[in-house]
Amino acid sequence: MKTYPVFAVIENRPCLVVGGGAVGERKVQDLLAAGARVTVVSRNLTPALADLASRGKISYLSENFDDTDRTWKAWPWSWPPPTTPRSTRG
Repeated sequence: MKTYPVFAVIENRPCLVVGGGAVGERKVQDLLAAGARVTVVSRNLTPALADLASRGKISYLSENFDDTDRTWKAWPWSWPPPTTPRSTRG
């Protein structure tokens, strides 16, 4: 699989992690280290993620993620992000 590295300033930005297993845990740790506000959607969590959720370090939604569900489209992390027109001085 080819990948493309992306660098983004995500401090205090909402980020969604789908899946509460080992891979999700690693992603959550990286996002928290970057200062993101993390929400995990998963039926199960690793013990480390459960601990973060119980301490309020991450938000946790115990459900299956369905990207066709319209409620997800309204969340602040929807992709693609809304475009903001740039103002121009004339």
